[in-house]
Amino acid sequence: MAHHRHDEFTLLPMVPDFAYDIDHLLDVAHLLKPGTAADLVDNNARVESFLIRFRTLLEFFFSDGSRSTDVRAWEYLDDADDGDALARWKKACPEAHAVFGIDDGWLKQAVSVRIGQASADRLYRMSWPTELMAVGMARVWATFLDELSPRMRAHFEAATRHVVKILPGGQVALGTK
Repeated sequence: MAHHRHDEFTLLPMVPDFAYDIDHLLDVAHLLKPGTAADLVDNNARVESFLIRFRTLLEFFFSDGSRSTDVRAWEYLDDADDGDALARWKKACPEAHAVFGIDDGWLKQAVSVRIGQASADRLYRMSWPTELMAVGMARVWATFLDELSPRMRAHFEAATRHVVKILPGGQVALGTK
């Protein structure tokens, strides 16, 4: 089933939610540090908080949106000359495995297991490359902003505290307003 495009009356009120997701993800990634056993509960809470936001953004940017209520990044793009915002987004956005170095299906499943499934798979502990994941998601966020119309981009930039830029050499520069 093809995902329908939501109207602006649905999309615009959601802008602060997605801005919160990227802000929270980048803030928590900055707080994650290896620590002592006393820090374990705090660090686990931060990792889980990070993963919740990461999974939301992974779905927003990379999923096909199988439920009618799902909102996806491409819906914020103008149809422009070609009339196909989804095709434009797929062309502009790198594939998840290229951004994160991991298959996105496996990554979604691993995150889901960690944050919300009663599964024996939780026995297999993994070290989350949160810095790599945050920088990768910031790169996708910057690509997304670059694809938006100036009017829509202004909505997103007004709603977020972080400034993300891709430098000429491909590095990601992160800052706050």
